[in-house]
Amino acid sequence: MELPESKMAMFYDRILPKEDLTNKTKIFQAITDEMAKIDHSLEKKIEKISVEDGATGEFINAILEKAKEQTAQHLALLENIDEQMGKLISSYDQQVDSMKSQSMTFQYVEEEIGTMTLPLSPSPSILRSTPTPPFK
Repeated sequence: MELPESKMAMFYDRILPKEDLTNKTKIFQAITDEMAKIDHSLEKKIEKISVEDGATGEFINAILEKAKEQTAQHLALLENIDEQMGKLISSYDQQVDSMKSQSMTFQYVEEEIGTMTLPLSPSPSILRSTPTPPFK
């Protein structure tokens, strides 16, 4: 007696629901906001010291100008960090979401009974699941 030919069925199914992880950027933004406050505070303290002492001159003006330049550079860097962190977290969100779906392949054998064709119960060795790679 000849064994019936096996057939395959493929499915792609979401195993876990989608969860928005992009709100994690707020954690990092809070940290960079705190760093920006510290930069502003330092700049104001430098200005306050020079005003209280009534200090003037090229040296004092150079210090004040350098403090403003450093603050501007730090703020630009912090803004860039916020932007890059947003992109990273968005990418992370997509990667996590892609891992919550999986493709599955089922192999089975059909048996004819009269005019009806019924699938036979697959043995554990015939049934297999093929996971998709987590990153595309």
